[in-house]
Amino acid sequence: MIRPAQLSDIDGLLPIAAAMHAESRFRVLDFSHDKMRSLFEHLAQNENGCLLLVEHEGGLHGVLAGGLAQDFFGQTVAAFEYGVYVSPARRGSMDGVRLVKAYLAWARERGAVYINMGVTTGVTTDRTGALYERLGARKVGDLYSWGL
Repeated sequence: MIRPAQLSDIDGLLPIAAAMHAESRFRVLDFSHDKMRSLFEHLAQNENGCLLLVEHEGGLHGVLAGGLAQDFFGQTVAAFEYGVYVSPARRGSMDGVRLVKAYLAWARERGAVYINMGVTTGVTTDRTGALYERLGARKVGDLYSWGL
């Protein structure tokens, strides 16, 4: 099941965030449980924050964190994501698709004119990009990074 996270879910989401960090290109950087807790609390309590989770058989197996902001050119409402992660045990299920669809619906319900999702972790980038395209996204650029 995909559902909005509650404050009571955050302790269970922190290990998922740590697993995402450990699996990604960012694993060489420090990971702060306190900072993640603060971000998750903010997203769960803020009307412009989105914190969705995957729950299966009583356990938490995925997370999508995102939000709404004004476009930098003007007043247009845009949606963005901080990250999406599904635990290895649940990959290949429909959890990732359902998680992204729930996020897209959340953003559209709140008037987002455009919704951006990136693939910056270095993990299954081709598969993730192909999923986004199957769900109606179009690739509009590339990411270039100095470092990591």
